Amino acid sequence: GILLYKSDKVTPHQIKVGGVEYRRAGDMVKGYNLYYTKSPAASPGVPLMDITFDDNLIKKGAATVVAIRTPDSDDGKTKADYLSSLDGLGLKMHMVLDTTDAIVSDISVVQGSRSMAAVELTKNGFNYIIDADFNYNAGGGPVYVGYKMCGASALENRSTGGGSVADDDDDDEDLSDFNFDFSDVISDEKVIYDLICVRGGGIEETIQHNGATYHLVSPISLNDGTDGTRLVMYAAHEDTFEINGVKTVLTPLSGLCVCSHDAVPGRGDLKNPYGNWEEFLDTDGEVVNLNDGVISTNGDGFIKDCRLFLYLHRYESHIKPGAQIERGKYKGEIATASDNEVVGGLDLVG
Repeated sequence: GILLYKSDKVTPHQIKVGGVEYRRAGDMVKGYNLYYTKSPAASPGVPLMDITFDDNLIKKGAATVVAIRTPDSDDGKTKADYLSSLDGLGLKMHMVLDTTDAIVSDISVVQGSRSMAAVELTKNGFNYIIDADFNYNAGGGPVYVGYKMCGASALENRSTGGGSVADDDDDDEDLSDFNFDFSDVISDEKVIYDLICVRGGGIEETIQHNGATYHLVSPISLNDGTDGTRLVMYAAHEDTFEINGVKTVLTPLSGLCVCSHDAVPGRGDLKNPYGNWEEFLDTDGEVVNLNDGVISTNGDGFIKDCRLFLYLHRYESHIKPGAQIERGKYKGEIATASDNEVVGGLDLVG
């Protein structure tokens, strides 16, 4: 993992974030230092393959790098905060990661424009963002979803912090002002084994479904502000379920993507045409159209096709019983767990 640290002070050779020690890489540039760690206990906890700079907050196939700073605080202690825009550089930094061993560790639903959503998500550590308004073609306010990822093999290391990568001659350095507890943002991973949708009704913090406890992801409806059915997302953080009366152990989710109309994700062969993607279902086991019940028209009064569907991918390519894809007239453009791609027919949407 890597972090950008902004400060107008001299920074140490190492900092500790969420129990993981990061080493400084080179000198400060316009108030920023780059820190890195080889610890698998870091977020996202998978190998880094490339780093890119551009002016996009969301970059296809990459995770936005979290930047931190230490603003003044009322109690005089150093506090940690997030920067989503690298002010002074005019650029954003993105990581291209090897997600072969990656799983989804937390998820968030936010409201706001594309740029506002990206800021809100990245400042809270959700640096994988599905680059699509879930109210596509449906009116209402923009709704975006972001998630965190971590290395599956790193889960056991998180409780110990994963060790140190610091130089031996740094042992006597005073790190009291640079030991940040980001447990609420980075290290408190909530591995997700399933997502379901609750249609209409009130909002409960937890519900029981398929023999497991599902937790409310956000009270924000996935089609907020439209005239459609209220759709609320819940996540399960346990791996054992009872589906159709059969005890079932599921692997964690490893990616999410969205397709519109009749397009479906695909990179499979004839035996497995949908590349091990599965449907996002409601509590009745029905496929969820994210714009269910929405009637939207264009300027000529014709009804627009605003159907939008969320697809889930699981670690080791397992598929939840009953969630296999059984519809779709054609495969859309390739969508993988690392692409975070939105497919609309044969064209990207979003």
